[in-house]
Amino acid sequence: MNNDELKKLMSGIAVVIDDSLEKNGTAKSDKIGKIVEKIKDQEIPLYIENEIPSDLTCNNLLRSASFVLLDWKLWSDDSSELESKGIQDNIDFLIRAKSHFIPVFIFTNEDPEDIKDEICPHGLYDKEHVGKNFIFIERKSDLTEGEGDLFGLINNWINKNASVYTLKAWEQAFYEAKRNLFSSMYEKSPSWPKVFWSSYKKDGADPSSSMVNLINNNILARMETDIFADRVLSKRPYAIGSEDIKSVLEGASFIKDLPDSDIRSGDLFKCEKEYLINIRADCDCLPRGKNKTVDSIELFCLKGKPLGNNKVKDLYNMGHFNERVWQSIVFGVNGGETIEFDHRNLIKKPFSELKNKRVGRLIHPYITRIQQRYAFFLQRQGLPRIPEEAIDMDTKK
Repeated sequence: MNNDELKKLMSGIAVVIDDSLEKNGTAKSDKIGKIVEKIKDQEIPLYIENEIPSDLTCNNLLRSASFVLLDWKLWSDDSSELESKGIQDNIDFLIRAKSHFIPVFIFTNEDPEDIKDEICPHGLYDKEHVGKNFIFIERKSDLTEGEGDLFGLINNWINKNASVYTLKAWEQAFYEAKRNLFSSMYEKSPSWPKVFWSSYKKDGADPSSSMVNLINNNILARMETDIFADRVLSKRPYAIGSEDIKSVLEGASFIKDLPDSDIRSGDLFKCEKEYLINIRADCDCLPRGKNKTVDSIELFCLKGKPLGNNKVKDLYNMGHFNERVWQSIVFGVNGGETIEFDHRNLIKKPFSELKNKRVGRLIHPYITRIQQRYAFFLQRQGLPRIPEEAIDMDTKK
């Protein structure tokens, strides 16, 4: 992609942390000075710091950062004590950046291999699969000599890192949809949230979750969908094994980190060797009334049992599973298990009995499919069997 496309994709603040920089951007070193000038030339907003920012500043900064340029050696004294603290501060910062999914470009005068050795034990760098990393490590001299400049390296790295590219492209579309929604609603009335909030309360619905659903649905309806380039996402810089694919599929359908008081359809509970999955509608999984608590909410659950690999292979058919009308099969959740849920026995239990057994949540549209199949099972009409004699079995192909 050209520089204009790159600037659009990496919109946000460029964060530069280097002890040779002053706040006004002047540098003691020509190398870092040239890097800063290149960023300014591209008219990218710039935040400069000569040390690792405080925790509060870090969190606020990383929410708005497009990418980070980090000088590895931020300590001037060569004492082992300062070096040890400086390395730990860098590692803590990288862990925060990873949690915000911000790409970090470490440009240093040190040996890049030494830095990789420091950060690898913390799960911050994979030497075998460089394309998996969110950290790019390069000597400063490589950014000021020849054609290997800053934006060329960033461009090449993004094109090889599908996760970063996808995030940045999605963020652009999301921002435009969000801006469109809130500006258009503000023009209709600055008090539009109060209108819906009051309506939800009168309906007896939870106003906060209803407002979230309203905003999410409207943003989704406004989002442009043709935003990803085949030339980037069709490339595979390293082989993707079956275990990686299973893990990715689980990540797209099943989430584990849930608020203790949040109950929804799809909540999955493990009770010894069997599973229970809540299929009750989200709107009925909210505490209502003065004396109602989260613990007292009654869940409608279907029983499930894990299937062995041989059974999974037997039922697999062209990307789906052969299911009876009384069953729903979910592939690869809770550590890769495939679970068969039985529609024939609905179990009602208060959340208080199950909350300590919750292992995660099956999200939409996967839980929606189970709800729909269960509804069809309840309303099915039994038909008489077709006699085998009516079928010419001898001539079947």
